[in-house]
Amino acid sequence: MPAIPLAVHRVRAGTSHTILAVADFRGLGLLTHWVRGRSLYCPGAETCQHHRVAATWRAYVHCLAWEQEPPQWRPMVLEVSEHLELEWREKYHPGQVWRVYKDGKTGKQHPRCRAVLLEDRGVDRLPPEVDVAPVLATLFHVPVVAQIVPNPMPGRIYVDVESLPPPRSAAARPKVTAEVLEDRAKAGQYIRDFLGGGSK
Repeated sequence: MPAIPLAVHRVRAGTSHTILAVADFRGLGLLTHWVRGRSLYCPGAETCQHHRVAATWRAYVHCLAWEQEPPQWRPMVLEVSEHLELEWREKYHPGQVWRVYKDGKTGKQHPRCRAVLLEDRGVDRLPPEVDVAPVLATLFHVPVVAQIVPNPMPGRIYVDVESLPPPRSAAARPKVTAEVLEDRAKAGQYIRDFLGGGSK
């Protein structure tokens, strides 16, 4: 199989991808600033010219993405958003197969990137991890890019679902049967006939 250039891939709204984790991702990434229609790499407060602009965290990891035509695992650098890192936090490790996806965009709402663990293959047959720093240097047009910033979003809190009795309003609610629905339909038809809107 011929070698291909390693490139960055972003999960777009309404798309889904099956990826095989290769890199030993530890949740560290970088900050960018959106300036004049493009993302600029933030080297830190001391040297960044755009540090007053709101920053966005993201990370980049080497992985393999499954392609149907032709059927193959294609190497790529996956862009990891804040929410995807939360999905992976304390779960991700090399050798796992994940489905990463975004729902379709609704209006001005931008869907969050989500992930579902499909299987764990182990690390025995994984290819060697590739240093993605040169790819990021090309992406951001800077000589050096360092992924040393942890995701600023706090971890999610998981709690158990409580097995408690239902509220009285729910317990007292009458069961809707076919007879009840038929009675409601008849009542609605009677009102429409009374108001002159029924069929003649």
